[in-house]
Amino acid sequence: MNIQKVLLGTVVGFVGLFGLGLIIYVLIAPDLNFAAEGNDGLLREYFPGIITFEILYALLTTLIVGHWAGIKSFGEGLKIGAVVGLLLGLCTSLWVFSTTTLMEGGVIWWYALTFAIRFAVAGGLIGWVFGRGTE
Repeated sequence: MNIQKVLLGTVVGFVGLFGLGLIIYVLIAPDLNFAAEGNDGLLREYFPGIITFEILYALLTTLIVGHWAGIKSFGEGLKIGAVVGLLLGLCTSLWVFSTTTLMEGGVIWWYALTFAIRFAVAGGLIGWVFGRGTE
């Protein structure tokens, strides 16, 4: 395992995931996030947790895309990232919907789609990192 590429992949994956998360969940559709219905301040209180889980998501995606699958291009990373994101988005939103009152059922697919988009971009960036210097 090339630890430098894993670390760099995790960093660029985090930037992609976190950056798109801010754009989607804060700028484009703030009314659809978990804090929208009577939980004002929820995201601000747990901001360190958000940073931590985005880093862990980026590490997981890096291990899947770059290390285990051996992806070395943006396009292939995009595909694997989208599948990983869709599955994680479905799992996460179904879990939150089933165990809390923070989410309405109709939002499950919204989160699955946004996870797929975010993880696709992160996977593409990670694939690009792992492909650098291999030509």
